[in-house]
Amino acid sequence: CGCPYLACGWVTRLLIIFPMKNFVRSLPLGVVAALSLSFVIAPGLARAEETVKKSRPLRKEIRIEEHVEEKSKPVVTADTTSSLSSTSEFNLTATVGAVDGNLTYGPGVQIEWPVTIEGNRYAFGFQTAFLYTTYDKTIATVPTTIKAFAIPILVTGKYHIPSSIDFLQPYFALAAGLSFDRVNSELNVLGTIEKRRDNGTHFVILARPGVTFGNTHRWFVELPFGVLQTEFSILPTFGVHF
Repeated sequence: CGCPYLACGWVTRLLIIFPMKNFVRSLPLGVVAALSLSFVIAPGLARAEETVKKSRPLRKEIRIEEHVEEKSKPVVTADTTSSLSSTSEFNLTATVGAVDGNLTYGPGVQIEWPVTIEGNRYAFGFQTAFLYTTYDKTIATVPTTIKAFAIPILVTGKYHIPSSIDFLQPYFALAAGLSFDRVNSELNVLGTIEKRRDNGTHFVILARPGVTFGNTHRWFVELPFGVLQTEFSILPTFGVHF
């Protein structure tokens, strides 16, 4: 019987021959469509590639400029140096002022050690002086002449204020300690002179604003004020540095 062969033939036609014919017929259309798409897409891809190539150098230039700007920015650093000088500074002073409104004057000495802390200039030390004052007053209706001596021994601290003027250097100092005083009194009692002597020790505190001047800052003036001999005192002082 030829039925099996006939069935196999139809199966072959359905599964292989007919699909191959349809593929062959549609192949030219696929080729045409692919070529058309290539003509449309290719120019767009070429333009995109050129844009990317052009943008790459620009980004590099921007990065280089940013890097140069970062390098060119000045770096501001604070002066944090600190030092302690082992060499003392010696000053001679002359004072003419007033204690409780009475003329007071005398020579003095200052010894200081410079210190630099985080770029700021300080000085610490000692000072002393021999101050003399004389005045007349009436005590219990008795005319009296007072002659007083004071030797203050003080601990000092000084801060140099930054200045943009080369030949002027302002500063502010504090001094505190004890004063060893002697008071000589001459009382005129009915034409008879009676002498008395009193010794004492008193606390002293003075504020000392001042300024050094000159090319070498060797000279200075200051205006100490505060409490000396238990009285308000103002003691303008002129000095020279060695």
